Amino acid sequence: MAHLASRDVIDRGLVTLDLAQTLFDKYRTEAIHHFPFVIPRAETDINSLRSNSPFLFLCIMASMLFKDCSLQRQLGEEVRIQAHRRVLLESESSLELLQGILVYLAWYQYHFLLETQQIVQLAQLCVALVHNLGLDQNPDNAKRKVDLGPDETESYRRSTRTTDQLRALLGTFCTASWIATKFRTRCAMPHTRYIERARQILVTNLEYPTDHLISFFVQTNELSRRICNTFTYDDLDHTEIRDEFVSTVTVQAFSRELNGLKRSLLPGLQQNLALELEFHLIETLISEIALHHDFWDKSPTALGQRHRMLRNLSLSCKSLIDKVIKCPEQEVWYLTFYTYAKICRALSCLSNSAIFMMEQQSGGNATDITILLGNPAVVERVVHLSSLGKELQQKFSGQAIFISPSHDQIDLMTMFSGMVGAVVATYEAYLKESSSGLYEAPRPITYGAENSMQSGTSSTENDAGVRVSQDADIAPDVFGDVVWSGALDELAFST
Repeated sequence: MAHLASRDVIDRGLVTLDLAQTLFDKYRTEAIHHFPFVIPRAETDINSLRSNSPFLFLCIMASMLFKDCSLQRQLGEEVRIQAHRRVLLESESSLELLQGILVYLAWYQYHFLLETQQIVQLAQLCVALVHNLGLDQNPDNAKRKVDLGPDETESYRRSTRTTDQLRALLGTFCTASWIATKFRTRCAMPHTRYIERARQILVTNLEYPTDHLISFFVQTNELSRRICNTFTYDDLDHTEIRDEFVSTVTVQAFSRELNGLKRSLLPGLQQNLALELEFHLIETLISEIALHHDFWDKSPTALGQRHRMLRNLSLSCKSLIDKVIKCPEQEVWYLTFYTYAKICRALSCLSNSAIFMMEQQSGGNATDITILLGNPAVVERVVHLSSLGKELQQKFSGQAIFISPSHDQIDLMTMFSGMVGAVVATYEAYLKESSSGLYEAPRPITYGAENSMQSGTSSTENDAGVRVSQDADIAPDVFGDVVWSGALDELAFST
């Protein structure tokens, strides 16, 4: 392994110098607008990057080499091996290691394999590196006297943070937040006053235009963490919000805060796709409570308010997907893992919205509106999942022709377009068969430890004694845990 580390991908003939330069330029000019937390210095060229930051060089090559599926995954495996060896076995901590892993995680979808995915572990590794390097500690804090660690008195912990260190700190916070949102867990790295101060320092001492983008990413992630923690999306059984009034007031407060962030957006960032999708994600987090019975009583007024929030949820999800569909073809390649997670979430929310609308045609609290929404044609006109899904599938499948095929593994674009197609097929089958009363929802398959499969359902009983799913899922999550067996069968067939 030491031999591999001393001879990089150019020395071994895996990548030519010209190709490496092209990938490096693409990273600097295109990729950073989606993940701006690791920016090589302006004076850094490809040769100085290779010699001074070989691990970061490897991670950039592994992330940007998306049109050669086989070689990209080979380099991705080298990244994982080096990261685990150097951090876990050799106890190494360095800014370069942290920066490299952050870049690798940002485009992790190109290395994703369900049976070997390690995104949570690698994100935890980033958090550990931040702690080891003391980047999360205020260097000006001279008042802390108790429980100092063995290396907390080292001079480097008291030195002024460089802008590269601040970006890495803020990038780790945003990465931990995005992954917590994706996997419905609490964030491994909380938003602290020092993180807020680091954001302000970076904006005040602006080096690159993308530093403004970092500032907004930090603010949106701080807001998303408060939303998820307030509604306890990671553990709905223990949420403290239990009625229509509190739910509505809380939603309004978060919506006002989000609108304030949008109004403060700088003109140069208003067309940034990653940030636009981030705003749409927060809108879905705010309105998602419409899908969960835990937040609502069964009064007619609560049902009306719930339908209004459901409409907002559908609009946000459709806007998110539509932005991806309409983005330039070349920009698709630079979408991050966290953007793919947002797309999966939007598909899942739309499919669950359809289930909710179909279920509301029965029960003691049914109204003219809910009976109308029980019509499959009306439901599709509201959620547009079938039409949007097919456009999205076409968007990604059209990129697959530019990828050099791998003999033993499917490429990302084909895999993702197949997943979207499976979602649409399952959704259309649900609408068609439920309209005739013949549809029986398949039981979800949950991938647990070692990919063992456990099936289960969660349901509640409404006033009419009809059992309805509490948190039904149509949409399989290509980078997650819960899928529908029918959707999986369709995915296997389509790929």
